Amino acid sequence: DVASATGQQQQQQQASTSGGGASAVGGAGLRSGKQGDADTAASAAATLNYVLRSLSHAPHRAKQTKQKMWTSAPLDVGVEQAYLFLLADGTVISMFERDGSNVTRPILSHILEGRTLARDSADASYLLNLIIDAIVDMSYPVVDAFQNKLQSFEDRVLSVRAYKDNKAAYTRDLHIMQGDLGLLKRTLLPLSSLVAAVTGHADIDAVKCVTPLTATYMGDIQDHLSTLLDNIEGLQHQCAALSDLIFNLIAHGQNSSMRTLSVVSTIFLPLSFLAGIYGSNFDYIPELHWQLGYLYLWMLCLGVAILFVLVLWRVGMLSN
Repeated sequence: DVASATGQQQQQQQASTSGGGASAVGGAGLRSGKQGDADTAASAAATLNYVLRSLSHAPHRAKQTKQKMWTSAPLDVGVEQAYLFLLADGTVISMFERDGSNVTRPILSHILEGRTLARDSADASYLLNLIIDAIVDMSYPVVDAFQNKLQSFEDRVLSVRAYKDNKAAYTRDLHIMQGDLGLLKRTLLPLSSLVAAVTGHADIDAVKCVTPLTATYMGDIQDHLSTLLDNIEGLQHQCAALSDLIFNLIAHGQNSSMRTLSVVSTIFLPLSFLAGIYGSNFDYIPELHWQLGYLYLWMLCLGVAILFVLVLWRVGMLSN
């Protein structure tokens, strides 16, 4: 897609002073022949006036203050290369690896509207800003989807039913999610460098491709990128913390099982000892000839078992 924005920006104000003339072109403000306090104040007023008028013609910026919504439908996520060129003659060239209509079509619709900043400014650098902004905004639903998926994992891990599930299976999904988040972060980092580089060109007098007004909006995109990168890094830490929690829960479950086995073994150990004595092959065991010897053995086993249960309860091994 090739989008061209040519022509000079409209002259906003011309003011004459005793030492020279001053003019304001587009969003660049006043360029005064005589650098005086009056010219500086007039330059600031002209620039502010243009920015305020521009903001009044930019309804698309309302998305900064509203929450970005996304549907619960599965997202078709892919990664592709995009190449953007801003020429000195006011031409923007955008090339996408595959179909870039999902980025350029909304921008074209915005340009075809009535009074919009894209039409009024005739600024090629602002058109570049719209393309980069659209690319960055496509990352919000992806990050939201990761946040909801991670929240679902955490709810299932902490639920009562999770104690009966195979929690180790969740670590595989968390490991895959960490890899996907790393890929998304590596994809957005070059965009941050690109925005910083484009904004830096606005401070170079010899380069007129990027206007101060575009640099202001580029700063807004930089804030969005910083927020996205911070959210992604936070999700990566949550994945690692949730994996550690799963292993801790597994270890806790194993410890509980070992404690139960220890309690049972402690209770039946003296009973096994008694059964071993009276089950030996000695020729003469007096208790074997008692009429009530079998009953006495059961009473002895029951008493020993009750005694050991009380001891274990006293030391706290039977508490939850």
